[in-house]
Amino acid sequence: MSKSRKQTIVARRKQLIDSWRKFAPELSIGGYTLAQFEANTEVAVEVRQRLSDANTEIAGVKLERQQTDERVRNILRGVTNALRGDPAFGDDCPFYRSLGYVAVSERKRPARKAEAPAPPTANVA
Repeated sequence: MSKSRKQTIVARRKQLIDSWRKFAPELSIGGYTLAQFEANTEVAVEVRQRLSDANTEIAGVKLERQQTDERVRNILRGVTNALRGDPAFGDDCPFYRSLGYVAVSERKRPARKAEAPAPPTANVA
């Protein structure tokens, strides 16, 4: 496989421009002068730059989401704890249950585990 197949479009473009500029800057190739080629292919660089900028923006927004989720999670926890502590509601009311929590009256006590029987002894005769 040729080296050029492994390169990105932008790297191949740069390599062609550098070689063209070094060996035949005044030559018109394929109907393009060097300046026309650079101008017509600059869009590949610009699109990649926009994508890079968008990825940076997305990373920032994800961090912002994480931070706001933590703040909201703390507020939710505080409101839920206040509901549990409110004598008019408490942790055994329909409101508390509707939030997805298990009301005290619905909790099951863990069953006591019986002692495991001793393993049978081997018959050694």
